[in-house]
Amino acid sequence: MSIYYKCLCGDSEHLALMERDAVAVQDAAGRNWICYPITARKVKNLTMLAHVSEVFEADATARRQGISQQGTEVRIYYCEDECELFQKLLLDTARETGEA
Repeated sequence: MSIYYKCLCGDSEHLALMERDAVAVQDAAGRNWICYPITARKVKNLTMLAHVSEVFEADATARRQGISQQGTEVRIYYCEDECELFQKLLLDTARETGEA
């Protein structure tokens, strides 16, 4: 059975650490991502803006406190398992960095 994963990388990735079954993944550029499973219903019923609203708030707080460095990137993947999640994230980021 396939699973949706929400992945965060950057200043507010710690938000994902509080989620059940969160996993850490390192991408092709050496950046750390924290990913966790989300329900298909949540993916289908929410816009991408709704998925990132909590992240936007956390990033804004970090900027106000002077501790923001890069912002936060959010991605959603549909995978068979964690292994496929790792492969997709590595492949996507390798393409972006020109390493694919």
